Amino acid sequence: MDIRLLAKAPLRDAILAGLSPSERSEMHAAAASAIQTAAPGAASLRVVFDHWLAGNLDRAEITVTALAAVAHARQTLDHAGERHVLAAIARDARFADRTRLDALYDLCKLSAAAAEFGAQLHWSGRALRLAARLHDHEIHFSVLQKAAGLALHFGDSARAMRHLRRAKKLMNYPETRRFHAGYMLNLANVHGDLGELDKQRECLQAAARLAKDSGNLIMAVSAQANLAGLLCHTGDLQDAAAEYNDCLDITKLVARPDIEASVLSNLGYLHRRMGKLSKAEEYFRQSGAIYQQIGDTTHLAEHWNHLATVASDRGDVKLAIEFNRKSIALHREAQSHEGVIVPLCNLAINLADIGDLSGARAVMHEAELEASRDIPVEDRYVYLEAIARIREREGNLDEALKQNEFARCMLREDTHELFIGYSLVDRASMLMQRGNHAEAKEAALRAQEILSRAGVEESPVYLTNLSVLVGSLSAMGESGMATFVAEDARSVVAKLKESEYGGTGFSNAIGRLEAAMSAGPEQRAAS
Repeated sequence: MDIRLLAKAPLRDAILAGLSPSERSEMHAAAASAIQTAAPGAASLRVVFDHWLAGNLDRAEITVTALAAVAHARQTLDHAGERHVLAAIARDARFADRTRLDALYDLCKLSAAAAEFGAQLHWSGRALRLAARLHDHEIHFSVLQKAAGLALHFGDSARAMRHLRRAKKLMNYPETRRFHAGYMLNLANVHGDLGELDKQRECLQAAARLAKDSGNLIMAVSAQANLAGLLCHTGDLQDAAAEYNDCLDITKLVARPDIEASVLSNLGYLHRRMGKLSKAEEYFRQSGAIYQQIGDTTHLAEHWNHLATVASDRGDVKLAIEFNRKSIALHREAQSHEGVIVPLCNLAINLADIGDLSGARAVMHEAELEASRDIPVEDRYVYLEAIARIREREGNLDEALKQNEFARCMLREDTHELFIGYSLVDRASMLMQRGNHAEAKEAALRAQEILSRAGVEESPVYLTNLSVLVGSLSAMGESGMATFVAEDARSVVAKLKESEYGGTGFSNAIGRLEAAMSAGPEQRAAS
């Protein structure tokens, strides 16, 4: 007999009639194994349910753990069955309190994944109340931290901070000491969400120190990588490089190639921001080799997009297009719908830059289909900026400026300042083309302030902004200010020409800047 027929209710009931509870459980386990491929979630639920009814709580608890792993691996919101079983276990006093807590926390995670804030608060509150009743400081501290993380996931920084303040009262107990580094990391995330960057930096430094002292090197890498990212955001690029290099040394000690590749990729991004394109490419290729070796297709796809940006900075647009296409193909292979948007938009921009507007429009149609999903704000920004660039190349400056404004309005100044700077450079350039010199000057001045603060003075985009600023000042007859900016620009150009910075992208930017400076006196005389 085909044991899969046990999934049919009438036949199942007839066969199971008269069997003991334990025999029923064994039969259902065999049936679940047979239909596991077709319906893994349903099979796991059936096993849990029958162990539970039969009173085999130990086996049910093991299956609950397996069920949570299946749900995580699927990464889908189709969790109705899991919710039902987990909620029943959370209410059933026959289970161990720790298992009930784990079930409650899994319910919190499912609610978070489904963006159900009310349900997440409900289950989180129940978990906190159960943890408090257990008088187990370690469990209570852990649940408070989890509740803080879930609240932060929904952007409720105030609630997250309240949970962490309650957790702080438990930090004097010996059994909670091994969690202190994680606590400081959570606290850093809350301060970052509140825009309190100095406090965030202090917490990250403390988290890294505590993690090293306790021997938790993985958490030390996480804290230092977050610290390096914060330093990048505030423009402290040399300090950020030092933190990333320290992370790199630690990852080799723990033999985690995936984390090592991530740190190398971040170093590549950092050096690209510093204008050191050869070094950036070297780090990107090192990380790509590791991703290739460990079979991480998604990150390998991102690696090719990183190389495309380096090629674009150098002005080698055809090579950038080739790398964009490799990135897109790998994202498609990995079914990474979210990750494919950025390389699609970059490909469209590069096609527009070489005059292939029909190709750019076709690619943006693909990007539009992906952007119809719920995507991160950074990806939405890139999508709108790509549309703006194409409209600019088409000569439709009004529509280009509108899309540029839409993109910038989506960004938060405290977390996306650098993106805002890049967007303002595009705006200033388009306004110059329209002859709106006063508005172009205003946008360029604000962009210069942001780019200088972020430490990207030695990059093509900064030079482009200087050329717009010099040109707008000259056109408005502000000769003194134009001369002052031109002198500053000459010192930047001289430094770049003597260093490793280079490539066609830099050469073109320097050419535009020098043209703007040489045209300045004539324009001032004419005005």
